[in-house]
Amino acid sequence: MWALFPLLIVLFLLLSYTRKSVRVGMVSTVKDPHQFQTWVDFHLKSGISKMYVYWDDTKDPPTVNDPRVSIQVMDQDFLDSKGWKENPDWDNPLRTNAKQDLAVNDALSKNEVDYMFHLDCDELLYTPDQDVPRVMSDYAADDFDTWSIENIELAPESGDYKNCFTEGTKFRRHGSNFVAYGNGKGCGRVGHSTSFGPHRLRSTRDRPEASLPFERIRILHFVSCNIDEYLKKYQQYGDFKNDKWEWAQFHLKSRDQLKTCEGESCKEKARELFSDRLVKPDETQLVENPVSVASVVGK
Repeated sequence: MWALFPLLIVLFLLLSYTRKSVRVGMVSTVKDPHQFQTWVDFHLKSGISKMYVYWDDTKDPPTVNDPRVSIQVMDQDFLDSKGWKENPDWDNPLRTNAKQDLAVNDALSKNEVDYMFHLDCDELLYTPDQDVPRVMSDYAADDFDTWSIENIELAPESGDYKNCFTEGTKFRRHGSNFVAYGNGKGCGRVGHSTSFGPHRLRSTRDRPEASLPFERIRILHFVSCNIDEYLKKYQQYGDFKNDKWEWAQFHLKSRDQLKTCEGESCKEKARELFSDRLVKPDETQLVENPVSVASVVGK
């Protein structure tokens, strides 16, 4: 019996390596991001094999000297090569979502990873042990091609965070008290999934979607995480439509009050509106992460 012990150890280590050897990718359409390097560093240190960043901005993209990060500028030449057609009926958010579909499907077509998550640049894919490949190895059964991941939303304690990813530690979990979406994000098996809007991927084999457990993996959403980011968001959105997206009242109020202000009055109005989002003194149902983002990225 004891003679078999070394063999069992080797077999255990081999199985552990095999379970962790899956390649996990992440795709995002990015415009004027908040603390871009922190966002990149966090995901690379969490085991993401490839980050596909689609740069949808008039500014030049940052330089990232890491082969795991691919930055594709979504200029007119790129859009033309993908058969992109503008729709005159699109408002700003709808146009953004259509570009996200294009980006996800382009990243999937490269066939360089096994699983692909779709996130925005104000979101972190969080696992308590900073090991996304381990989670996918444990839960990505052959019966499924797509998975949903629950999102939680930053409950800011201040409107003046400099780096929201490292300073913001409290989150609201249930969508009824969110200012943004509450229906999670998606992951797909590369080769057998396609984009299905900004929050899901769809199986190309008509297989059902599974849910990844909140205790193992979740989306941290740092939506409009300080006064400057909040004001910038609604300046970029402009006068978007009411009916298409069934926007929450917070969005509609922000749109209506920030689209006509100018200069310093905008900043003051944004601060007044943002105060509604701050953690309340009697608010107890908050989620705090067992490992801080700052400790992961070394800041």
